[in-house]
Amino acid sequence: MVEVERRVSLAGSAEDVWDAIGDFSDMSWHPAARDTDLEDRDGFVHRVVTLPDGSILVERLEDMDDSGKSYSYSIVEGPLPVSRYRSTLSIVANGKGCDVVWRCGFVARGMDDAEARDVVAGIYEAGFSALTDRYG
Repeated sequence: MVEVERRVSLAGSAEDVWDAIGDFSDMSWHPAARDTDLEDRDGFVHRVVTLPDGSILVERLEDMDDSGKSYSYSIVEGPLPVSRYRSTLSIVANGKGCDVVWRCGFVARGMDDAEARDVVAGIYEAGFSALTDRYG
């Protein structure tokens, strides 16, 4: 199992940042999400993300904890070089600001572990860069 964890400290409050990223149906904060829709598939909430190149990523919501400011999801289908992917995005207050933690585990598919780790880490870092631009 390949694991990736990235963390960023932001000047924005945990509440403000959660308002921006805590809605599973809204990925507008991430530059890799051109559009996001929700679907109910077999009783589970799925996020359908259209990527900049037009490809589709489908993610299933596994757990939502609004009060704890975290959610977990798995990738059901898409172009990423992963299988059995499960991720958690969470926010922890740290004084006046907050830390955003994004972690996952997966099995690399179609490339070696290090290359797949770099792809996923790059996605996380692009999102964190956008959050840093917005919240400092």
